[in-house]
Amino acid sequence: MVGRGFLRPDSSKIRPDCPRALKELMDRCIKFDRNDRPGFNDVSDSLQEIALPKLTRSASEPLLHTTSIEFWSKHAAASFLD
Repeated sequence: MVGRGFLRPDSSKIRPDCPRALKELMDRCIKFDRNDRPGFNDVSDSLQEIALPKLTRSASEPLLHTTSIEFWSKHAAASFLD
């Protein structure tokens, strides 16, 4: 369905604070005709120029600074002591 142009991503799921330039880039990237799509360098250049909204931290953010070995070592030690 996607390859035949009958199915496209649901643009209603895009965050409301997404910059218009990013939405336009996405629309150009998913054109059915490959000749209408931008090349990699064009996409890269466009992304460099787009000011993205600041993301808020999630509750799981502290785990991002822990390596998987540290996380599982602490988890295994805690479960072993229980």
